[in-house]
Amino acid sequence: MAYLAVTLAFFIFFIMGCGTTSPIAGPDRTQVGEIYTVDPQIKWSRFYRRNIEIWTVDGPSLEAIYFVKGIDPDETLVATNEEEKWPKFDPDMTANEIMELIIDSLARTGYTQLQPHHLRPEIFGSLKGFRFDFDFLYQDGLEGQGLVTGTIIENKLYLILYIGTRQHYFSKYLDEVNKIIKSIRLSLEKN
Repeated sequence: MAYLAVTLAFFIFFIMGCGTTSPIAGPDRTQVGEIYTVDPQIKWSRFYRRNIEIWTVDGPSLEAIYFVKGIDPDETLVATNEEEKWPKFDPDMTANEIMELIIDSLARTGYTQLQPHHLRPEIFGSLKGFRFDFDFLYQDGLEGQGLVTGTIIENKLYLILYIGTRQHYFSKYLDEVNKIIKSIRLSLEKN
């Protein structure tokens, strides 16, 4: 199946040295970047690439949490050689515009039939933020679900994105992911 190829490509990527890995995150409170900590609830495999930290239990093609640790103004969410063609973050964006930015970026990475829904306010640590859910298809037609929560801190966009297959894996860790989101503790208190 195509999602097995994605998993293989992911691990080849790390074997070739393009990313780094740390065996586990959790179960103790864990630092995510320099801005906040979370309570992982369970043990997760942990990978790093640029300003993104990826946690998974069963493999990134089945489920994964992506911690995006600060997108600067005029920066894209996804590293690409064609950055001028990709949507860029602006700190003056509304929650709805950020949702559109994320969905457009995901569509450009190969997810199809993306359907965002239920955009709502969400507390990110002690800050006002946003959250939304979305449904999609992987490139091989497998159904997936996702959620995004985030906020803007000092003109940078911070996101937590959780994606998994609709069948079994998204719901398998959803309670843990919701507890992780509720456990966000900012390193520096912001107003």
